[in-house]
Amino acid sequence: DSTLPLVMSEMVRTSAKWVLLGEYFADETTEVPYRGHEGALFKRDYGKLFAELFPDWTQADSGFLSKDESCDDVTWWLFSR
Repeated sequence: DSTLPLVMSEMVRTSAKWVLLGEYFADETTEVPYRGHEGALFKRDYGKLFAELFPDWTQADSGFLSKDESCDDVTWWLFSR
């Protein structure tokens, strides 16, 4: 949690115009078991977090990619400067 804003800041710093996030979604932060490791994978509202951290960016689109689409139930958000 402490490094997530730093990681997102680096995404913004290195982007010319677009940032695409693709992660597991949940209204509340929820840990997801990951290959026997604890604290390695979480579901949360990454789009909301990005919008709060970078209010000058605009959400251009969002969507969901299901396991039927070979994407493991991933929510995605597209932001632009």
